[in-house]
Amino acid sequence: MRQVFCILKVLGDVLDGGELHLIETAQNLEVAKARVQVLMEFRPGEYVIYDGATGKTYSRGTLEQPNRPARTGSGKFRLVA
Repeated sequence: MRQVFCILKVLGDVLDGGELHLIETAQNLEVAKARVQVLMEFRPGEYVIYDGATGKTYSRGTLEQPNRPARTGSGKFRLVA
């Protein structure tokens, strides 16, 4: 199966010359989310999941599913514009 979900670590402020560093790829969004949870324990920081098939980007936030209204909670992912 083609792995199209890229797990990226945000290095610095992306809007101010920062970078995204590829950590690894995953087979699906759920596997990528679980992997980010593990990575956060050992290498704290900001992570982004990029869906190569759709071009959507997910980051830690308050949404579990894309295109749903935001709700409070930590450890969830949200769709990023």
